[in-house]
Amino acid sequence: MAQTKNQSRKSNYLYLVILFLIISVVLLVGAFYFRSWIVLDRMSIPVALQISDHAAFKVENTSLDFGTIPYSSAAQKSINLANNYDFPVKVYFECIGQACDFLNFEGVVTLIPYEERKVVFSTIEFSNEPYGQYSGEMKVTFVRDII
Repeated sequence: MAQTKNQSRKSNYLYLVILFLIISVVLLVGAFYFRSWIVLDRMSIPVALQISDHAAFKVENTSLDFGTIPYSSAAQKSINLANNYDFPVKVYFECIGQACDFLNFEGVVTLIPYEERKVVFSTIEFSNEPYGQYSGEMKVTFVRDII
């Protein structure tokens, strides 16, 4: 009887040690995963364009306003990004709205420490899209990148 109690205690102790190890591994993996998703900054940039029978340009540095674009034409704008940190940064671009259907851009850009880069946003070449004004919003998220 004493031997079975002793074995039972050892078995319970072993289960507790295994449970502790599993919880430790889960917490460690979770910490590394969430550490890689540290959001450094978020911004929102207005997006606008108009499809018409004539061209008109917008010179503005606070939005991605492509102006008025006629058929058989396209437009392009760019923004400058800078990583002022001593670690890599990923920049995620997500466009929301009607204007987004007409844009071409990189969804994710990785910047090494202290890198500066120009990111280009361009429109498709318009051919039979309906005339009108289209707007949207470019959400930009800067995230610490874990290599």
